Amino acid sequence: MLLTVSLGVSTYPKDGANEEELIEKADQALYYSKNNGRNQSTSWDHKLIKEKHRYDRLTGILTGNISSDTRTVKALIDILNQLEHSYTREESIRNTFISLLDITEGEEIQFIMFDENQNIEEVIYKKKGQERISDELVLNERLIARFKGTNNSGYFIDWEEVIAYDANLKVPNWKSYIIITFLTGTTSGILSIAVDIKDKEFEFSNYNFVDALKPVLEHVLFIQKG
Repeated sequence: MLLTVSLGVSTYPKDGANEEELIEKADQALYYSKNNGRNQSTSWDHKLIKEKHRYDRLTGILTGNISSDTRTVKALIDILNQLEHSYTREESIRNTFISLLDITEGEEIQFIMFDENQNIEEVIYKKKGQERISDELVLNERLIARFKGTNNSGYFIDWEEVIAYDANLKVPNWKSYIIITFLTGTTSGILSIAVDIKDKEFEFSNYNFVDALKPVLEHVLFIQKG
C-alpha cells in the first residue's frame, strides 16, 4: 500500500503571534497541499488567501461523474423543495439536515441562532440516524465564540478538540468541521456540520456545496421562522 504525506507549515512569529493563528494558517497551507496534488508540503503565504477564492464555484456540485452528479442534483432538489409552504419549519429543517448529512457524509449537524445581543435564541441539532431533531447544544463554546456574529465561514479540523483516543493507533481523534455563518438583520446564526476524522475529512468540495446553498438555507432557517 502506497502512503503519501501532505503537510502545511506556519512559522512563529512570522505567520502568527499565537497558537490559534498558527494552527489556522498551517491548516490553510495543508488544504492547499491536498487540493493541488497531495504528497507535498506548503508553507503558509498571503497568496494562499487569494488562491482560496480561485476554486471553481461548481466544485462539489458538478464533477463529471454521472453517479455522483445524480446524487448531488437529487440532494439539491430535495433541499429546494423545502421552500414549499406545505412543509412546517421543523419539517423543512429536518429534511434539509438529512440531505446535507447525506451529501457531505457528515455525522452531525447543528444550527444556532443568536439574537441582536448575540445571546443564543434557538438551538437545533440532528445526528445521522436519529429520526428527530432536538435542542441539544453540541458545538463547543470556543467555536461558538469564534464564529458567532461573523462572516467567517470555512472548513477545518479542530485540533484543540479531542473526542477520544484510537485504541489501536493510540492517537487522538479530532473532528472535521464545515461552518457556515449567517448575518440577517438583527439576528445571526451558525450552521455546523461535523464528522470524526477517523471516518472522513471534509474537503473544499464539501464546503463549497453547502456554501452555494446559503441563500436557500437562510430561507429555511430564518425566514420561515417569521
